[in-house]
Amino acid sequence: VNNLDTTTGMASGNSRIGIRGARDVGQGLKASFQLEGSVAVDNGNNGGDNFNFDRDNYVGLEGNFGGLKFGNLETIFKNYGDEVGFLGLSSGTFMSSSGILRRPGFGTSNASRFHERRANSIQYESPTWGGVQFGVQYATEEAKSNAKQSKKTLSLGVKYDLGPVYVSLAHEIHNDYQGGTSNVPTALKNAADGNSSDNATQLGVAYRISKQHKVGFDAIKKY
Repeated sequence: VNNLDTTTGMASGNSRIGIRGARDVGQGLKASFQLEGSVAVDNGNNGGDNFNFDRDNYVGLEGNFGGLKFGNLETIFKNYGDEVGFLGLSSGTFMSSSGILRRPGFGTSNASRFHERRANSIQYESPTWGGVQFGVQYATEEAKSNAKQSKKTLSLGVKYDLGPVYVSLAHEIHNDYQGGTSNVPTALKNAADGNSSDNATQLGVAYRISKQHKVGFDAIKKY
């Protein structure tokens, strides 16, 4: 009656193509850029008829002060704290750890997910001292969502990466993303023009047994 059937398909959310470059501009400074987009190898596009640069895209400047990037970027929270993955990946596959650790267990909206790339980002990473490095990133909308809301992301973290040991602590704040409201039934939603603040703190620990193998641990608290 229900005409149930089986099908075989291929999902490839992590194939990508792009270009990047860098050039010394004097006085110990190096300018860089990257343009990168996802490619579905099963049908040759990234979900539409045209190719888009939908991944990390930026211009940057590096020097003794550290590194500064402007563009569409993965957050410090993700890059520093994300240690548990499947075949080296933590998103884009049906085995994604991000779907379990970094979003609520209900609803389908990504507004409450702490694993998203952010447009209009300014990101700074410090030099490394004895394996220790810190980073901070700020992203905002180019225009307000409405008269009372203006989506903003603050992402920051510190990591120790030396030899086989890796330890990180990261924190991220989402202002006016309405993460909880967007994932509950309509009858339970708050006012659409209300303000919100969603937060997450993450601890990542890893021990590298070899170049190909490591033991990792992630702990995260969202509130």
